[in-house]
Order: sequence, then C-alpha cells, then structure tokens
Amino acid sequence: MVRARRRIAIWLAWFVVLNVVWLALVATLNWQEEIAGVISAAIGATAAEAVQAQGLIQARLKLRWLAGLWMVPWEVVQETWLVFAILARALVRRERVRGRFVCEMFPHTGEDPADEVRRALYKIEASIAPNTYVVGYDDDTGAMLLHQLVE
Repeated sequence: MVRARRRIAIWLAWFVVLNVVWLALVATLNWQEEIAGVISAAIGATAAEAVQAQGLIQARLKLRWLAGLWMVPWEVVQETWLVFAILARALVRRERVRGRFVCEMFPHTGEDPADEVRRALYKIEASIAPNTYVVGYDDDTGAMLLHQLVE
C-alpha cells in the first residue's frame, strides 16, 4: 500500500511539473490549450513513472541540488534584456556581435547516478538563459565548453 501511494505521489509530481512547463511554454490560459496540456502532462507522467518503475533510472534528485535554481528566472530576465540590448545596438551601429567560448570545470565526473544528475542540472542551469549555452562536455576531465554571446 505504501509503495502504491509513493508511485501515485511521483506520478502526480510529474504531472504537476509537466503541466506547469506546458503552461509556461504556451503562455496562454486558453481552455483548449490547457486540455492539450493536461493530456500531454498525463502521458509524460505515465511515461516517466513507467521508466522509473522498470528501474531504468537509478538516480535520485536531492532537493539541496535545486537550491541554486531560485535565481534562474532572474537570470533569464536579465540575460534576455542583455541580449536584446546588444543585438539592438549592433543593428543600429551595424556592428558585428562576437561571442566567446568559455571552459568551466565541473568536479562531478564520476559514473555514479548522483553525479549524472548533478551534471544534467548544471547543463540545464547553464543553458536556460539566452546568453549562455553548453556546447560540449568532456566526461573524463569535467571540462564544460560554454558559448556566451555577451561576456
């Protein structure tokens, strides 16, 4: 009985997260879009629970790893403004915008499922704002190549 409750709770968590992501992406509260979002979230939650129930995913997410994500919405707004300002200036002045590549070291290079989750979270966090995105990652050294439009 406890296992069934846990699986239902996990399914509901996936459903809520996927539905919120849907609403954020469509940026409307139209009832037809919400019905499509509910159906999509239910399919996604069912697929996620099926994969987890088969033991295909070994990783466990720790809430403390998400602590740094509270700044992400602010970074998205800030970097969106920055990118638009630079692009507008480049259009007015007819200048070419030159990005740059940056290499950052990420210390969690192991094959442990927890390290894989941390790498995935870091890649998402590094790529979600429009100014910077992850180009590549070297599993052996932990070197992460990033591209930045603006320094």
